[in-house]
Amino acid sequence: MTEDLSLRVRHDARTALDHLGLKPLGPLRSLPTPWDRPQRQVLHTPVTGSRRGEVAVKVLLDPDPAAAAAFAQEHDLPRVLSPIADSLVRSGEIPHNPIVQLLHREPVQLSGSLVAVTRFARAGGPLDATTWGRTLGILHRIGTTPSALRRLSGVPGKTLAGLHAQTLVEAFQRPGHPFHDRSDLALRFAHVLRERVTRALELDPEPLLAHRDFHALNCVPARTGAVVLDWQEAGWGSRSDDFAWLYLTVSRFGGLPQLLDEAKTAYRQASGGICPSDEQIRAAGQVRELLCLGFSLAKADRSPRHRREALNQLPILRDPQARTRRWRMLHNPAIFSPGIIPSRRTTAARSA
Repeated sequence: MTEDLSLRVRHDARTALDHLGLKPLGPLRSLPTPWDRPQRQVLHTPVTGSRRGEVAVKVLLDPDPAAAAAFAQEHDLPRVLSPIADSLVRSGEIPHNPIVQLLHREPVQLSGSLVAVTRFARAGGPLDATTWGRTLGILHRIGTTPSALRRLSGVPGKTLAGLHAQTLVEAFQRPGHPFHDRSDLALRFAHVLRERVTRALELDPEPLLAHRDFHALNCVPARTGAVVLDWQEAGWGSRSDDFAWLYLTVSRFGGLPQLLDEAKTAYRQASGGICPSDEQIRAAGQVRELLCLGFSLAKADRSPRHRREALNQLPILRDPQARTRRWRMLHNPAIFSPGIIPSRRTTAARSA
């Protein structure tokens, strides 16, 4: 992020906090966000005032109408889901509310930005597979309630993780792009993606309100139980959709296979005995793999590293089981560093 953008982000964050009657108790620290989206930053600080504690401040600079609408929905869904979760806590169906707590009803609108402030009392230590699986199971109990399912009718249709077909076409038309004028490759990608999405839907068609971007940065250990952040991609989905990032962690990013087993066990306990099958998770994960490949292909002209990564991932277009070198999350390495770790109890038992 350039110095000018950094100054703008911090200025707007402080202005929004002041608007809410909050005063930072120290510097505003940046949380991990994709380097290729410098206009969308998240800061963290303890505050004093009307609602003292720790907060996360998300700032979106100069949003176009589509970005502003997505930001508003990302803010609105937790507001709708949190009371549903609270009612399930009161009835004893779930142990805690994992929905991030908003501190205001609507995004704060400033002259050149939108700002959202949420409570953020992070606990120490990394996220383990049991906590991840348990939190997802709780989240899906919320997402299958009649109130959450009714909410799906009000959620607009989405692209897959923000990937548009035109993104690839336009990228391949850029002079100097490694796949310049490879319209055949873009067409092949579209056909394969449709096939794998269709298979995933056929295997796991039961709808629920899913998070759809459930990686380690968006499930944060907190003092009262893990909290789920970043609801921008949330909407219609299936149980296996939310396992996709963990599948990639194991299949392409060097994660230990036991992570999936531990997460599934915890998920089953939290969800009342329900859990996606290995086949369902694999199909959803192979869709997510293709989406990663699509972004890598589109960005292959950014640097030699991006070109090498796109070529490393390309074999999965032909064969979803293709072996490759370990993948690199060049746009946001923090997703897998440290990422999700094995559960301590399981690790200790295996060592013994």
